[in-house]
Amino acid sequence: MKSPSLLRSFRASFEGLAHVFKNERNFRLHCLAGFLALVLGFGLGLDNTEWIILLLVIGLVMALEIINTAVENMIDILVAEHHPRIKVIKDLMAAAVLVSALIAIGLSIFIFGPKIVNWLMS
Repeated sequence: MKSPSLLRSFRASFEGLAHVFKNERNFRLHCLAGFLALVLGFGLGLDNTEWIILLLVIGLVMALEIINTAVENMIDILVAEHHPRIKVIKDLMAAAVLVSALIAIGLSIFIFGPKIVNWLMS
């Protein structure tokens, strides 16, 4: 079996991004939060290390939300009836996204907090 071309692989990736953006409210909220953090980062003049941390946590939250969506869709296709263990799997996936989002919020407070305080005091 021939592997898909690089262009076809990128096209599939962008189709996946478009799908999750169009169909998943939480992904759009994470995108909005990430965008606002980037705008704030530009406004407050983050250093290179702060940018690296910020971009990593934004990417982590968004990637986990995509994985969560993929797992939920796969489960919905494979299992038609309600099952308590399926609920646990879905809850665990949601918890992974929540933990990453809470870490992102904590790191954002750590990065932006002192800069905002300094800006307000000047």
